[in-house]
Amino acid sequence: MTTTPKIGEWRAMGRAVGLVARTGRGWFVATVVLMSVSGLGMAAALLLGQRAVKRVTDSQAPQGDWLLWLLIGGVVVLAGVIAFSQLAATGFHRLLAERVMYAWNERVLQTAALTEIWEFERPEFHDRIRRARQGGGASIGISMAVPQLLAGLIASTGLLTALAITAPVLLPVVIASGVPLLLAGRANSREMYSFNFGNTPNDRERFALEGVLSSRDQSAEVRVFGMQGFLLHRWRELYEERIAGLTQLVVAFTRRSSIAAIGVALTLIVAVITLGWLLTTHRITMVTAAAAAVTTLMLGSQVQRIASSIADLRESAQQVADVELTTALTRQAAPKLPPAGPLRHLRADRVTFRYPAAASNALDGIDFSIEAGEMIAIVGINGSGKTTLAKLLCGLYEPASGSITWNGRPVEQVDLLGQVGAIFQTFNRYWFTATENIAAGAIAAGEVPSQSAVRRAAMDAGAHNLISELPHGYDTRLTVELDGGADLSLGQWQRIAIARVLYRDPSLVVLDEPTASLDAHAEADLFATLEKLRQGRTFIIISHRFSTVRTADRIVVMDAGRIIEQGAHHELMALDGRYAEMYAVQARSYQDTPPVSRDRTEAESRPGTLTGP
Repeated sequence: MTTTPKIGEWRAMGRAVGLVARTGRGWFVATVVLMSVSGLGMAAALLLGQRAVKRVTDSQAPQGDWLLWLLIGGVVVLAGVIAFSQLAATGFHRLLAERVMYAWNERVLQTAALTEIWEFERPEFHDRIRRARQGGGASIGISMAVPQLLAGLIASTGLLTALAITAPVLLPVVIASGVPLLLAGRANSREMYSFNFGNTPNDRERFALEGVLSSRDQSAEVRVFGMQGFLLHRWRELYEERIAGLTQLVVAFTRRSSIAAIGVALTLIVAVITLGWLLTTHRITMVTAAAAAVTTLMLGSQVQRIASSIADLRESAQQVADVELTTALTRQAAPKLPPAGPLRHLRADRVTFRYPAAASNALDGIDFSIEAGEMIAIVGINGSGKTTLAKLLCGLYEPASGSITWNGRPVEQVDLLGQVGAIFQTFNRYWFTATENIAAGAIAAGEVPSQSAVRRAAMDAGAHNLISELPHGYDTRLTVELDGGADLSLGQWQRIAIARVLYRDPSLVVLDEPTASLDAHAEADLFATLEKLRQGRTFIIISHRFSTVRTADRIVVMDAGRIIEQGAHHELMALDGRYAEMYAVQARSYQDTPPVSRDRTEAESRPGTLTGP
């Protein structure tokens, strides 16, 4: 079970209050003021009502007493003010809660966006992000608890003043009534937070299943394999496991709350006995006793509300603290690095790398170099380290040992932005327009997309015709889940992704399985385009399809995180090693294929397609 992070309760509560105050600003102050007016108005109305009743029951009061009518009018006005303040506070609180939730979610997403990429390989990081995102609901609780707490304290001050005037001896009794609730609330909030903290892995798995069941992209496979019932069953198991744990928690809460309620009841019995003693000893009048009784009940209610708000705030504050701990993972603003400049020479020198949760190295002693203008292909079985090496060459990961240099300088000491363009196997499919999808990097940098450059990149990637046929052309949103959007096949999306790289015009282009979703015609067209675009660019291509890699200047063969062979296609075939073996296996599948139509044969014999060794 994951352990709860250690952080001071009062410090966490202070941060929670600060979060609401900073994000709410004027709305926070207005909400507190309105809630306070409501509470203080009740105390004032109670005092005025007591005075009015006293004058009515006073046999010496003259008929048409103007002070009596003034007191009654004051009570009526206060009733209107209280009603207005309660209604207005409700509306203001909704806006306050939305602003706090916005600030909360922004912070969580900013943390995820700016955290070093290797943190995404740690289960602990995903647990923290999930808890932080679940804490979005806590932001609503905080935005409610903080104003209620402050308003309750202010209102209680007014009621305490009223009680001090009517029956001061009851003050310690009423204050003591909140102690059992405070103690119970503190214990309950601690246990609830610990439960949520420890249940995070369960929640993440459950939310992942919800994503699969409700995802458009995954709906087809789920139905083909008939997995709906199985996935629902697994989701129910996880949810029922959570409910079972929560049930045990609630039983403990109920037991503890019952003890607290007995404590509150005992204090109220003491208050009633005290009032009775004051009456029988003629220390107060019946009117004063009635006013004191009402004040005591109202004050007791406020004290209980304060205790409840503190408990809610304490639980939510721990989630704020969790966000703080997650935010600490965000990389600090680094000093501006010098631009890397166009690639001339890229070298990996004895590079070793291991993922955080892995038992062995993903890369082990990688040693090779790339010159500007080369087209390098990296091949190997699954898990051999191809994509990992590409990510290190792009500067996404830092080696555990060894170094990677760009034009002689370590990649972590230069700014590669604009010089590297990469499309990995799990490329992003944004719910943007076609133009925005292609020019995403430029837009993110604050640039206005060049329509001519967008179209040129789309043409080079073979995406222009398919975009032109969309309902709104380049202004079409690329999703059918939004009105006016359009659907694309995976192969069409891959062309959009390649256009995104070409639009950036980098000096190093990394393509991880660039033709995995392309047909033979599109593959041939793409490599014809890459040949035309090689001037001033260096290409690294990762692929399992030897029709893709055989035309590369140099082929790097990897196995178990090491480079075991490298050279041109004909050199590796002559070496008769691992590459030749894999090539022969793949070529055999083509040679054993039954004859096909002449048109298809001609298409497959185009340059860039596999025809045999």
